[in-house]
Amino acid sequence: MPPQSKAAATASDVHIQALAKCLTTIGQALITYGQALAGSPPAADQTIPGDRVGPPLPGILRCALDAFAAVDDSRLHSADLAATLDMTPVELAAALRPYSVVPLPRPFERGGTRARGYSRQDVENAAAAWRTRDQATS
Repeated sequence: MPPQSKAAATASDVHIQALAKCLTTIGQALITYGQALAGSPPAADQTIPGDRVGPPLPGILRCALDAFAAVDDSRLHSADLAATLDMTPVELAAALRPYSVVPLPRPFERGGTRARGYSRQDVENAAAAWRTRDQATS
């Protein structure tokens, strides 16, 4: 098998770092949520900046936002976002669909490849809607 190019290795490292950060964030959110359910306030080092105590964002939204932040881009191709989250594009679409996040209607170019993908703004809107829905039911 040929060695990876430096660019491919760097992209792979970014994906691994984004996934690791996502898993850490989900773990922290679960601890915070468990403490909230138990009636005890979380320790200061267990809160997640920008999040309030209560149910965390659904994991798929949190991980997708982390993936966008890791590459600092407003759009990601479906295959790239899926690879970052260690899933297939079909699994990604199925996971995001319940939150009304769907691929952009038109393909766009990134890294010399033209394909359809997701908008960071759509994921951010879904996260905001989740928080608003959650506050309304609290």
